[in-house]
Amino acid sequence: MIEPQTIRELRPILREAELAVARVDRASSVEELLALYGLLDRIAVTLPRLEQAGAAVEAEQVRLETICAILRAKRRSVVHGFRQSGGLPTYRQQNLPPEDHWWWYLDQQVAREQAQHRRRLLRGALITSAIVAVLAILYVVFLRPDKATRLRYDYQFQGDAQVQQGNYAQALDLYLRALELAPEDAELALDVGVMYEALQRPDDATRQYAEAETRYETHAAFQTARAQQYILLGWYERAADEALAATLEDDRNALAQCTLGSAYEGLGRKQDAMAALWVCADLASEQGQDELYVHAKMLLGNLMQQPG
Repeated sequence: MIEPQTIRELRPILREAELAVARVDRASSVEELLALYGLLDRIAVTLPRLEQAGAAVEAEQVRLETICAILRAKRRSVVHGFRQSGGLPTYRQQNLPPEDHWWWYLDQQVAREQAQHRRRLLRGALITSAIVAVLAILYVVFLRPDKATRLRYDYQFQGDAQVQQGNYAQALDLYLRALELAPEDAELALDVGVMYEALQRPDDATRQYAEAETRYETHAAFQTARAQQYILLGWYERAADEALAATLEDDRNALAQCTLGSAYEGLGRKQDAMAALWVCADLASEQGQDELYVHAKMLLGNLMQQPG
């Protein structure tokens, strides 16, 4: 590929890159993304060379910075697009880009952001689990459920712990044991389906989801519950799609709006997250769901304190 030798030759490449980055979304193909990356590589090599030769490249540098800013904002769509065909590491290994061509390393940035958010969610989940565990102990001590019920809860708590550690096969086994003891439990039936999905057993997941949905009052309630499980696994894109579908089916579903807000937060879409949480708070207030109202307000407060 012939590299541009003058600013006049570089400008059409910049324009092509501007148009290409504007088109990036979750439906972008690997071919489209690689074409954009090729343009960025050419620009990144050419601009410094022209500057060293004494050319005035300030305007072109601003255009490149704008392209880069848009690409960073769309980083999750980029990573998603590459993931459909081997992921960015595969193409990085093929092209061996220099480290300052940061667009080739967007997957690492997204992974760091997701890990940070997952740790925050995990801390919240651990607190919630601790509260649930205390309540369960009080339940066992004072209400004295039968042995099968105690064993069912024990299996479920152990399964939750395995999920937090990423041990999905062990979690599935524990959830199945718990489900044998409580076959009508909606949450356990859903947990089993999510573990099948995590273990990449789509046929089993589909059958289990169909069975689990019969235990929920509405399809929207089922979608909301599954979105919440996706969030705990760090599958924020799936969670957002699922929660959004639930809100479209039932626009009065406050919990679905709250779940959508949490999924958007995981994706770094702060304004969208806040919008969903405001809707959740309004609906919860109207419907007398005081605990959910307080929870939504707390999440909003945390988002407002975050920079950006």
